[in-house]
Amino acid sequence: PGDQGSTSVPAVDVVKDFSPSQGDALDLRDLLIGESHQGVDAGNLAEYISFDYIASGGGATETTVIAVKTHGTAMSGPDQIIRLENVDLLGGVSDDQQIIQNLLASGKLITD
Repeated sequence: PGDQGSTSVPAVDVVKDFSPSQGDALDLRDLLIGESHQGVDAGNLAEYISFDYIASGGGATETTVIAVKTHGTAMSGPDQIIRLENVDLLGGVSDDQQIIQNLLASGKLITD
């Protein structure tokens, strides 16, 4: 906690070696405040986390971008951005709620 930035200047973490197939997971337990979910049910996590995928092209690296609002809907924008280079966590899904459920079900997202 305390590593996040602000909504006007979010902190940005770039992860170059995230590998779900090797057991890596997103552990946001210490970052999210007031979130709730049960098991693989996403609960209100979509109010805290949103996902975007940037395909490679023009020399760019494919990247999953995770925007985190540490206090959920109480915030106007994210205060933490996590960029996972060379990773597509979305698997063709564009709905944040479904992405979160998929990550929870596969053990790739850890929250309180």
